[in-house]
Amino acid sequence: MRLVAKTKKKNKKDHEQPLKSRTPTNFQLIAMSVLGPFTMHLIIPAITPIQFEFGIDAGTAALLISGTLWGIAGSTLFFGAFADRYGRRSMLIIGMGVFVLGSIMGLYGESASVVILGRVIQGIGGATGMVISRAVVRDLYDRDKGTSVLAYLTMAVMIAPMLSPAIAGNMVEFLGWRSIFEIAAALGIVVWFWMMMRFTETLKEPIPMPNVWALLQAYASVLREPVFVLYSLIGTFVMTSFFSMMSGAPHVAEHTWGISRDELGYYLGIGATGMMISTYVTARIAQVYDNNKLILAGVGLVASGVLTSIALVGLGVDHPLALFGPMFFNGLGAGFVLPTSTAQALSITPKMAGTASGMMTFLQFIIAGIAAQLIGYFDHSSPWSIIGFMTFAVVLAVIMALSAVIIARRRGLT
Repeated sequence: MRLVAKTKKKNKKDHEQPLKSRTPTNFQLIAMSVLGPFTMHLIIPAITPIQFEFGIDAGTAALLISGTLWGIAGSTLFFGAFADRYGRRSMLIIGMGVFVLGSIMGLYGESASVVILGRVIQGIGGATGMVISRAVVRDLYDRDKGTSVLAYLTMAVMIAPMLSPAIAGNMVEFLGWRSIFEIAAALGIVVWFWMMMRFTETLKEPIPMPNVWALLQAYASVLREPVFVLYSLIGTFVMTSFFSMMSGAPHVAEHTWGISRDELGYYLGIGATGMMISTYVTARIAQVYDNNKLILAGVGLVASGVLTSIALVGLGVDHPLALFGPMFFNGLGAGFVLPTSTAQALSITPKMAGTASGMMTFLQFIIAGIAAQLIGYFDHSSPWSIIGFMTFAVVLAVIMALSAVIIARRRGLT
């Protein structure tokens, strides 16, 4: 079974109708996409135990998340462009090996600095799957079909890490925090060998990049496209609102409501439910409805979720659902925004899909990482610090969405 139904027309361009012999399976694309985000969020229930074991403050402990995000951000600039030059398969295999190395470092680290470094290296390796899966979709499908494929990938990429804290909470409770690195290493080894044995190359025409200057020029060329930048920033700020929640939730949940680690995972799963619904809907209707309309509807839903949290907490509702309940609407909106904005951005520079995907992922994770780190230094005695960061990110997402749609329509790019 493939992610997108085969087309009946035979006169389409090659990238619109994938060749069966060279199309990665749905499970391959999902596995390479999910591995990094899933294991990245396994750390959430372990942040407090690691903080106590090594005697570090909340700001340093926040590096367990923000450091991983920055590792993802930095590596995407190289893996994306190198995937355009040397092929998708070779970069993917290298990245999976790096991910396994980082997991082993975290597992056996005897100091906070080594564990944090292991998390950074995990992020560097895990980024390859996210970048290359998007590039593969662009290699094989046109924008409309690509949106449908990306919707399924987004559903997996965003739902898996939102469910992983529930899994990790029980693991940390009964097996200790190092167990999360054991499962990460095991999953990494499985995916690594699977890709070496089964993943086939999808890049048709490598782009020559003989030196660092050529690499910088490649990224400069995609950044000179304002529509690409705007569509990329829509998803960036929607993701930033989520990572603000993920980074601040363990501290706020414990200090404000006394929520246990396993309970926290279930509360975070509320947003995953909303995203599961909307990404499935997006995958079904992407070829019928205009992407820009779905983007605007999505940012509206995300904004409504944040406004609901503000209203409930402002009215004095002292219950975790005042913060986590409205995440259903955030997830619902993100499921519409992320695949459609990604497809729109990559369609601007289709011949440089790897480079564009790398730059997009860099923007998303460098900004989300900054937010995740900053929130570690704010007051954790109430949910207002999380709500404040989420509000700021959502306002920017709305501005980017309106700007992107207006400019794209003026240029006839819709």
